[in-house]
Amino acid sequence: MSRVRGAAVPPGGSGSPSSVPPSATTGPTVWRFFTGRWDENVNKFPGNTLSRLVLGVPTFIRDEAFANEVAAFHESHPLGGEQRTIEQAIERMRVGLHFAAALRTQF
Repeated sequence: MSRVRGAAVPPGGSGSPSSVPPSATTGPTVWRFFTGRWDENVNKFPGNTLSRLVLGVPTFIRDEAFANEVAAFHESHPLGGEQRTIEQAIERMRVGLHFAAALRTQF
C-alpha cells in the first residue's frame, strides 16, 4: 500500500489530485487510490480539485473495461457544478479509445 500511496502522493507533494501526473502505468493505480477513499477526499479537497482527477483519464486509459469503471464511478458520484467538466473528460476518454482502436487496425 505504501507503494500505491507513493505513486498517488509524491514526496513533498500536497496530495492534491491535480498534483499527480497521470501516466498509463500509474494512472489507474492513482485513480483507484483516490476513488477508493472518495468520501474522505470529498471532505478533504475542494470539488474543482477532485474534478481534475478525471481530467487526466483520457491520457492514461488504454482499455475499455477500465474506461467503463471510470465512467460508472463518476456517474454514480457526481460533483455538482463540476460534473459537466467530468462528463467532457469521459467523452474525450471514449473518443481516444475509439481513435486508438481504429488506428490499431491500420498496423
